[in-house]
Amino acid sequence: MKMKSDDKLIVMLSTYNGERFLDEQLESIFSQKTDAHIKVVVRDDGSKDGTKTILNKWATNHDLEIVEDGLSLGAAKSFWRLLNTVGDADYYAFVDQDDRWDVDKIQTAIDEIGEKEEPTLWFSNFRLMDEQGHPLPDDISNAEPEISMESELVCGFVAGCAMVFNRAALRKIRSYPIHQIPMHDVVMIEYMLAIGKVIYQSRPLFSYRLHSNNTVAKGGKPFLKRIKASFKQWFVVNKNAYQKFCGEMLSLIGDELAPETRNYFEKIAFSKKSLTNRWAIVKDPRSKHNNKRALRSFRMRTLLGLL
Repeated sequence: MKMKSDDKLIVMLSTYNGERFLDEQLESIFSQKTDAHIKVVVRDDGSKDGTKTILNKWATNHDLEIVEDGLSLGAAKSFWRLLNTVGDADYYAFVDQDDRWDVDKIQTAIDEIGEKEEPTLWFSNFRLMDEQGHPLPDDISNAEPEISMESELVCGFVAGCAMVFNRAALRKIRSYPIHQIPMHDVVMIEYMLAIGKVIYQSRPLFSYRLHSNNTVAKGGKPFLKRIKASFKQWFVVNKNAYQKFCGEMLSLIGDELAPETRNYFEKIAFSKKSLTNRWAIVKDPRSKHNNKRALRSFRMRTLLGLL
């Protein structure tokens, strides 16, 4: 489908001390080969480096809006605030500050979403690169994705930086009083799998950078830093976040879930109270993933009552 020249896409970017790679990412966004008008809305989460200088430079010659509210929210809540405050557009995308888009990412996404009236989320495959932008061997993004509401709780394959979605999806998500945000992309994909349409493009359309300061990915970190990051996520940032998220989702759209999925979410929502429930989650055949490290993490957090 050919895009209309008046299509508008808003790219939501949350920055934090991103000066090392930000120029390269913004260049890849504003170099997209598309007839759609691209606007980047950036919320800075309290950067102390030269991130704001870089953003102001790009804002002088490009449609880039900088949102500053003086708060440090963390990545998940920062992106969620953007989602709930950006203006009207035909399509929306999340982007990380340190990746690099292929020039046809946006055109491919909008062509495949088309003018669907139902809430629709598109996401693409990706390739890995190191801090210098060199390709890395990859046994995760090349694997066949396991995309279900259950598998996305075990290990989210659908990263926010891979997503493009339409106006109907944004309005539908905003219609729910969602407060539990373990990560913005987890919330988006789970709700869209439940109430919308999800499109997967197997061709990689961006490069995901692994480095020592990744917020979520552990692959670019030294061993001790990986352990420290995992400890922080398990016991501080996301302690019991998935239990709370599943409980809220059940209260908001539980009636719209398939009975088997509802049962799985109920197990997680009440897992802290029952060792029997936690063991049942670990043994459940749906608690699986081809990312073995993530699966081990899921099982350990479940048994410890931290999920």
